[in-house]
Amino acid sequence: MIRGEVTLGANDLWRISWRNPSTYMRLVTMFIMITGLILIVETSYGGSVKLLPLVAAWVVALGTAIVLHAIRILLLAAQQQPYSFEIDDSGIVLRRAGEEQRIAWSAIGRARENSIGFYFYGLAPPKSGRVIVKRAIADDDLAPLRTLLRQRLGYKASVLP
Repeated sequence: MIRGEVTLGANDLWRISWRNPSTYMRLVTMFIMITGLILIVETSYGGSVKLLPLVAAWVVALGTAIVLHAIRILLLAAQQQPYSFEIDDSGIVLRRAGEEQRIAWSAIGRARENSIGFYFYGLAPPKSGRVIVKRAIADDDLAPLRTLLRQRLGYKASVLP
């Protein structure tokens, strides 16, 4: 059995969020909207499209998106509570402030490991993921955890060697 306890900080949340494709989709959507708005304004006044306002708007949009994202992360970090976890042959148990969530191996659609931690994605809606950051796992438990994930999930486990 692999156990641990951790509170996610702002740094953890920041790193996790930039691994999330929806963060990039928000940026792309913002760029498309701003580009369309500038093109509409430029062409509606009979002028040709100038590159400088477009680039300036993109820079402002990117800066605004990053600042808003940072504020969101700081607000989330302030609300974080410690949680504990147990990973064994039956699945994963997550505990936080009086609530317990049990996830059987059969309910996990896939697992992925990267430099931040282990991501577990469910099969049934909502297909939201759970993250267990590596700093919460003892170094001696990393190899057994990888072995357990390979045994239980097979090709659905993308773990480091």
